[in-house]
Amino acid sequence: MATVIVQQFLSADHDPFIFAHRGYSKLFPENTMLAFRQALDNGAIAIECDIQLTRDLEPVIIHDFTLKRTTGKSGKVSQVDWGTVKNLDTGSWFDKSFSSETIPHLDDLLAILPPQVLLNLELKSEKKSTQKDDLVKIVWEKVQSAGISDQVLFSSFDTDVVKKLRHKAPKAHVGLLHNSYFGNLPIGLISEVNPVSIQTSFRNSCSSFVTKAKQHHLPVFVYTVNSYHEMTSCFEQGVKGIFSDYPSMDCLIAESQN
Repeated sequence: MATVIVQQFLSADHDPFIFAHRGYSKLFPENTMLAFRQALDNGAIAIECDIQLTRDLEPVIIHDFTLKRTTGKSGKVSQVDWGTVKNLDTGSWFDKSFSSETIPHLDDLLAILPPQVLLNLELKSEKKSTQKDDLVKIVWEKVQSAGISDQVLFSSFDTDVVKKLRHKAPKAHVGLLHNSYFGNLPIGLISEVNPVSIQTSFRNSCSSFVTKAKQHHLPVFVYTVNSYHEMTSCFEQGVKGIFSDYPSMDCLIAESQN
């Protein structure tokens, strides 16, 4: 029987850990193959990235719905074909020395993912997007074809996408992205989607929220944590893992000592 990596990471026996947020995004341009490779080279055991579709329905790794911030080009990702997107410089905004970095295809990341590394795919979709069904179908099929469904944690702020994913893939590991600042859990959505974890912001990660989540058997992941003090605070409250621009605890601790 194949090892279910997601279940290993979420188990009570597993130590708290870090997701490399968009790769090693503190020192390298976010969501690029360089950032992912550097994260792995610097001890990452879990990686997070953002997935959305181009106009011709190719799954690409980019956070913003528009191209402007990371490529300097106008337009939305969903309105441009892959043939154009794949040639855009997505490194120079960070530093001109990274001008050769381009927007990756999901296939590129799946091809280099080590077998024991956890991958969080955040599915990005605008509220009125007509691509939601395609996004769920295409990304799930990519993951299945790669044979890594047991090491992928899916998430999305779009509740429609989360529900569609659960319907399309009953065995998918789904984490809820929750952005309420009142310490409340989305009980109805939890019942409907049956998630394996819940992800929330640092300012929402109070001990009462963690306690409520644990009552529903939901490990809590917190974003985005870039200091040793904040990391320690999270873990002391019982948070299972954090999303950090640093790829490992060693890197984050070393930075805190500088």
